[in-house]
Amino acid sequence: MRLRLASTLTALAVASLALPPRDARAQVVTPDDGPRSPLVAQPQPPPPPPQAYPQQAYPPPQYPPQAYPQQSPPGYQPWRPVPVRVETREVRRIGLGIAGSCIFGGLWLITSVVGYTANAPAAFVPIIGPLFYLSGRDRTDDRMGNAFLVLDTIIQASGVAMAIAGFATRKKVQTTVPVVVAPMLSPSGGGLSAAGTF
Repeated sequence: MRLRLASTLTALAVASLALPPRDARAQVVTPDDGPRSPLVAQPQPPPPPPQAYPQQAYPPPQYPPQAYPQQSPPGYQPWRPVPVRVETREVRRIGLGIAGSCIFGGLWLITSVVGYTANAPAAFVPIIGPLFYLSGRDRTDDRMGNAFLVLDTIIQASGVAMAIAGFATRKKVQTTVPVVVAPMLSPSGGGLSAAGTF
């Protein structure tokens, strides 16, 4: 009895060693397919790129020509350039004269106010008035004061020269004078009339 039980256990042990492991029995390999893992999915191939269609060139739209009336409406007169006459005139240099007068008058007024506050009556004399207060001492303050007094005299003289040159001299300019031509009717007949500044 014990011998039979021992032989049966020995046969079972040999049979269990002869069987493949459980994981190996779970994998089924076919001749068509190569070895594959039961848990890892095979990657799919990427889809093919979309097919590019050639762009079609469409011709520009054609519009039928529009017919415009060739006849002018009643009472319409085409535009005509106004005849002009160019003449040369001599005019005074008003701008230069006004600028010189403003420069001289403004600086002389400032010099007079400063001379009045400093009790210096000679400052009221135009152009040469500031020169009466030049100092002969060789100090920095006196040299700066002398420079301002001389500059004041030069600017006043320049303003007077500009005013005289602007109001006394003339310049030539070209001006256009329009000549208006219009039809003229009279009891004795008709014609054209020209009007302008001469």
